[in-house]
Amino acid sequence: MVLHTRHAGETCVIHYDDNDVLILLITHNKSLTKCYMKEGRGTTTRIIDLSLVVNNLEMQRNPDINKNCFMNVLIGVNAPIRL
Repeated sequence: MVLHTRHAGETCVIHYDDNDVLILLITHNKSLTKCYMKEGRGTTTRIIDLSLVVNNLEMQRNPDINKNCFMNVLIGVNAPIRL
């Protein structure tokens, strides 16, 4: 999905219902073109600019943490633990 988004062209809208997709897009944001996320179903949908989400997350991080490391660690934090 991320590879397709990278090669889709100037603008891409991805409809997702799973947080895993959101985390992947946030993590790979620096390699994507203008990307939007569409969430919800029926009349309760909305389109969100991915870069706004990434910028908001970057503003909340501790300044001592490298920005790229912060974004990459999101995949590990989001991964479910199965026993």
